[in-house]
Amino acid sequence: MIQCQECRKERKSWKECLGMLPWYEPSDIRFCPNQMTWLMEKLYILGEGQWPTEPNNSGYTEMGHRTPSYRGAYFETPIGYHAEVTWRLEQCGKDGVLAYQHYVESIDELILADLKNSTPGKIRRRCRRVLAYISGFNRKDRMYDEFRRSYSPKYQR
Repeated sequence: MIQCQECRKERKSWKECLGMLPWYEPSDIRFCPNQMTWLMEKLYILGEGQWPTEPNNSGYTEMGHRTPSYRGAYFETPIGYHAEVTWRLEQCGKDGVLAYQHYVESIDELILADLKNSTPGKIRRRCRRVLAYISGFNRKDRMYDEFRRSYSPKYQR
């Protein structure tokens, strides 16, 4: 995707990003919040060892082509991204489960608020806090509880 490559090349901040794209190549993934949201929405497909197909594609799915420098199966990349996103969500405890229900299972914030006896604003803040914690190319050095106490919501989307 040209936009993500330009963003990466020009070293722009993800806060300046215009929004989530409909599809990403594996080489474009840098774990920005938009890409993490996209990965969470496609988590079931990634868990099956398949990369989501491009929406503008003709429908033909290729299992992948081999290059001489790469030795591995076609499903290693999707499974690796699935494992990374799942691990990052598990580090967030109850808030990670809440974000999983919202992003992966596509449960609306209002329904989650009714189920958790909370307000939609609190549910939204908890999901955004999890998204801020799991975003970034490297894993966070501190635990989620420490991050939660010091998280400033001024960079929320």
